[in-house]
Amino acid sequence: MNTRPQWFVMGSIYQIDRRNYPRYRIDTYVEITTPEFFITVNTIEISLEGIRVEAYTEIKPGTKVTNSFESAKKLLLHGLVVWVFVMQKKNVTKYLVGIQIKEMVFSGVTVNGLNKKEKLIQSVLAEIKK
Repeated sequence: MNTRPQWFVMGSIYQIDRRNYPRYRIDTYVEITTPEFFITVNTIEISLEGIRVEAYTEIKPGTKVTNSFESAKKLLLHGLVVWVFVMQKKNVTKYLVGIQIKEMVFSGVTVNGLNKKEKLIQSVLAEIKK
């Protein structure tokens, strides 16, 4: 059961908290491949259902993406960009990007079941902390 409040404040914007699973704060690079381009971005959070990244290249909502961690090359997260928040500071534009994970693939095998996915996320977090 989700015990978090139904809303939270991000800057001065009120948003509904739609999280079903805990999010883990991380600071690592992930490679994102889209049908149009390939970029490396900083990952901010990860959960069983999503990943939030910080990019300097715009990725539009609805874009299909594949995420691969530099520290865990065997893991691929296939997903869909569901939201983008644009931040401008001193002529630099940054994009906070929310990606819904549609499929987890580890060593070429699709990972099914919440317990297996949770263990996989925990192993990625442990690898990143090394």
